[in-house]
Amino acid sequence: MLSATDIALPTWSVVLLGFGSAMMLGGLVAVVVARQPKWERRFYWVTWLIGGAVGSASLIPRGLGLAIATYLVLALVAVVWAFFRTNYIKLGGRIIAATPSDRQPDSER
Repeated sequence: MLSATDIALPTWSVVLLGFGSAMMLGGLVAVVVARQPKWERRFYWVTWLIGGAVGSASLIPRGLGLAIATYLVLALVAVVWAFFRTNYIKLGGRIIAATPSDRQPDSER
C-alpha cells in the first residue's frame, strides 16, 4: 500500500508543474490578445513546447520514461490542435492546416 509520501511530488517538482501550467495558460491569453498571425503562431509554439517541457520535467521523480511520454503527448496534442483548428503550422512559408480558410497566407487574412 502506498503512503502519502510515496504519492507526493517533491517541492521542486510541484514548482515546475505550476510554472509550466502557468506558462501554457499565459500562452493561451497571449494568443487571444496578439493582433498579428505571426505573433499568435510564435506565442502558441513557444508556450506549448517550453511550458510542456517544464511541466513534463516535473514528472521526472516518477520516472524519466513518464516525463518523456508526457512531453511527446503534449507535443502531439499541440500539433493536432494547430492542424485542425488554427493556421499555426507554417513550414517554408507554406501554411499547413485542415481547412482551406486556415491555409490562406497571412497577408490575405
